Amino acid sequence: MTIARENLERILVQIIGGLLAAAGVLYCLLPVRLFALGGEVLSVPSAVTDVRATYGGIQIALGILVLSYARSSQGLKPARALLVLVLGSVGSLRLLGAAVDGGEQSVNAVAAVVEILSAILVWNVVGRGGAQPR
Repeated sequence: MTIARENLERILVQIIGGLLAAAGVLYCLLPVRLFALGGEVLSVPSAVTDVRATYGGIQIALGILVLSYARSSQGLKPARALLVLVLGSVGSLRLLGAAVDGGEQSVNAVAAVVEILSAILVWNVVGRGGAQPR
């Protein structure tokens, strides 16, 4: 693999890892506002705490893990697998939920498209020629 290709792979993984961590921070700081974008209401303090812990905590941890993997050539392959599995699963389950649950789902539909396209991008860009350990 060329150095330029490895750098492109690393940059893509770092961007997605950084976005995940940033989204987690936003969920920690602004959980009520972010849920309101999707028409959801966090009506009790325990719901706000749960959003901070699950949405915020999981996304921050995932972002940090992906960023740490991206620091080495050997880490790009596990970072790719993690991103493809998580983004593909979450995006697919959003679409399934929209189909099963019905109702207004525009925010979930947009999020699902972004997540699934990101998983496909990571799979195709990082996966082709796959970063091999040195």
